[in-house]
Amino acid sequence: MNIAWNITDENSINEIMEYQSEPEKIILNKIDSLIRDSKPEVVANYLSLKLLYYLHGDLELVQTNNRKFCTQMAIKVNGYFSSLLYNSTIPDAEQNRRSEDLIKVIKELLKSLEIRINSTAWLDESTMEEAAEKISNIKINIGQMTDDLGDIVLNEMFKLNFTDDYENNVLELLKFKVQTTHLPFKIRDNLKNTTKPLEILSSAEVNAFYFVLDNSVYIQNGLLNEPAYNKDQPLVVKYSRLGYILGHELFHAFDSVGRHFDAQGEERNWWSNTSEAIYRNKSVCFRKELNKIYLEDVKIFVNGNKTSDESVADGVGIAMAYDAFLRNSQSEVLYCAVYSRNHILNDVEDEHPSDLWRVPTALKYFPNFSEHFQCKVGSKMNPEKQYK
Repeated sequence: MNIAWNITDENSINEIMEYQSEPEKIILNKIDSLIRDSKPEVVANYLSLKLLYYLHGDLELVQTNNRKFCTQMAIKVNGYFSSLLYNSTIPDAEQNRRSEDLIKVIKELLKSLEIRINSTAWLDESTMEEAAEKISNIKINIGQMTDDLGDIVLNEMFKLNFTDDYENNVLELLKFKVQTTHLPFKIRDNLKNTTKPLEILSSAEVNAFYFVLDNSVYIQNGLLNEPAYNKDQPLVVKYSRLGYILGHELFHAFDSVGRHFDAQGEERNWWSNTSEAIYRNKSVCFRKELNKIYLEDVKIFVNGNKTSDESVADGVGIAMAYDAFLRNSQSEVLYCAVYSRNHILNDVEDEHPSDLWRVPTALKYFPNFSEHFQCKVGSKMNPEKQYK
């Protein structure tokens, strides 16, 4: 590559490129070509505007709520450090209470996932057995955790040179963020095989996600608060909110990325040729259906290629949580109503579908919804073609 990403550390850039996936290498090389083919003043103006955006893009927030801005910047730059502070405010007894309650919910969700996979007619026996093994080996990590990489990042943070100059401090933080992004590549020989990505260590964030390399779901402490979670919530709220979120993440073990990894997190094709061919065909058909959705308010078609995994996870997540809920209660209609109120608006360019169509898309491919609300076959909320 010819980009002077960091003139004093060209070898590190070459090492980083070595460990990128093929699609990432293609993108980085295209960026390299784009910059070389552009006039220097165009590149300089672009980078200057990006810098101004980072320095003063949140100027209004700084003026109106300086504390909130600083908190957001701290979490954005070093979520691990912020998480250590946040976790220290949670008593051990409270953390244990949450964990015990969540484990009950997750066990019910895993049972739902296994039942659904076992009832999938187009999966053959060998693929179904591999899927069952993967489900039984999914690990759950809740809240607090430490890691050797996180400790190294924390030590690096204390080397930052802060002054009374605001712009200088923001630049220091942004440079630190870039450096920590590449840090795992630079020190990889000194890290343990069990080292986790930095994103996993930011447990103060309102998030949960599936990690393919260790077949685990990580539930951040920031998620375990209202409105997503409260131990004393009615079951219908608990399952239609947090239950749906966790069901969504659990299904990523079998999406277009997760399905390439086995029960131990090793990259391996455990699908039979027949089951894989059907999976691919269904995926293509579903993406085409998503591409037909037009968002009138923003004048744009949905990008099914980008959002299909998330859309499928939405549908399976709501169904898993619904099944788990019904084993403990019978308020079917109320479940659907509460679910539809759970989301906040996402950007249309995000890989996660926008709220403008996320809720109706998940529900129209959820047969129990059309049954309870008596949606006619072929109507907008009960299309003739369903995906299972």
